Amino acid sequence: MERLEKWLDLARNLKSDFFIPEMVCYSGFPGAGKGTQANLMANQLRIPHQVISKYLLPAVAQNKEIMHSVNIDGKMIDDQIALDIIIRVLMATPKGIYDGFPRSLGQAELLHELIKMDLIKFRGMIVYEADKDVIWQRIEKRVMDDIRQGRKPRSDDNQDTFTKRVAEYQNITEPGLNWFEAQGYKVYRIDGMQPIEEVAAKTKEVSRKIFVTT
Repeated sequence: MERLEKWLDLARNLKSDFFIPEMVCYSGFPGAGKGTQANLMANQLRIPHQVISKYLLPAVAQNKEIMHSVNIDGKMIDDQIALDIIIRVLMATPKGIYDGFPRSLGQAELLHELIKMDLIKFRGMIVYEADKDVIWQRIEKRVMDDIRQGRKPRSDDNQDTFTKRVAEYQNITEPGLNWFEAQGYKVYRIDGMQPIEEVAAKTKEVSRKIFVTT
């Protein structure tokens, strides 16, 4: 795709002579627990847990307006900024779990092209599904627990930010995930509303199957 050629050229230029990056993607509904599960599995499998947002935030740290919208309003970072950084992380990591990628149709299309070009080895994707109302109830409980224990609640634990993140997931991330799955790639969907122990057990089962059998 012509509009992705800039980043595909970057990937070609950064290609290692010693390895083809292997990856599993973790995505899902806001608050469904993908970050927790990704971290647990990365530790168990002894591979890097690549939290994409941690790489993106420093890139916009000097732009106060963008940082404000990302941290306070729950907005995603534009692909024009994100794709350059994501490519650099992908091509430098021999094997990893990618937490929060892809987050848009453009990112899903880029991943598709990288796979087609044999620049990366895609193992599979896990998507955590959840009910919006139940997730919000969990957030409210977390805020109350923080207050009771004398802790300051997270700045993003509020109704407005949560509503915006849900809208961005439904309008931007989810269409990209659905498009990617429609291309025939392995996408495993896990019910994030189950008890955390059951979610962890299912995640372990799927993750090990992905890395061992593909």
